[in-house]
Amino acid sequence: MKSTYLIFEDFVNGNQTLRTATAEEWNAILQYNRTAPKEQRRYFIRDSFDDCGKLDCMFIEVTREKYEEWHREQSAKYRNRKSKAA
Repeated sequence: MKSTYLIFEDFVNGNQTLRTATAEEWNAILQYNRTAPKEQRRYFIRDSFDDCGKLDCMFIEVTREKYEEWHREQSAKYRNRKSKAA
């Protein structure tokens, strides 16, 4: 399995762009998020797909609002799967 970490880069022309992070940058972000207040944390969504027979897991930085929306959708999907299995 391959993991890719996309993090926000500084604002460029008023737009925030994504770039690939190194493993060291990713680990530093995770360490920071452990102790940071909720309003200062960095938020990520996870997406996985098959890339030529290899599973690629992408962690994509998003705003807190986008993360909360994504999390609600994922929670609803999980509840639906659980209720269908019962």
